[in-house]
Amino acid sequence: MMDKTEQIGRHANWIQQLTESLELNSVASHGNLFGCSDEEILRVQQQFAFELPNAYRLFLATMGKGAGKFFVGTDMFFPSILGVTDDARELISEDSAEITLPDNAIVFAMHQGYQFMFMLADGSDDPPVVSYLERSGKFDKQSESFSQYLLSASNDSW
Repeated sequence: MMDKTEQIGRHANWIQQLTESLELNSVASHGNLFGCSDEEILRVQQQFAFELPNAYRLFLATMGKGAGKFFVGTDMFFPSILGVTDDARELISEDSAEITLPDNAIVFAMHQGYQFMFMLADGSDDPPVVSYLERSGKFDKQSESFSQYLLSASNDSW
């Protein structure tokens, strides 16, 4: 079992890899990574009745207000991220899908109103990422962890 210092080091490592990948792929540079303040992270946290995973908090602190061309066109950054969990529930409802978004879901990205990505607040520091695509009627696992999802996305063609 890792102690808190090891966990923080592991998290810092993936976020450093992410920022380096974004720069290497000409998606973002250190000059256009805009992190959220503690107060803004608190505003995100206040939407939920549970703690945000540490990996998500680190993302918000590092680039939660913007990261160059990374996820342009996707509501993933503060303040547009506020309320997207409710928007996701509405999308599922409008689809008349026979699924429901779990109560402990943290929707961290909504793309163009027809797709969203979420993770479950299950007590882990870096939970798996799941997506929903309009009219699919099902959830699809995208990644084993939030950090892995972002690292993979950083290598996509922009």
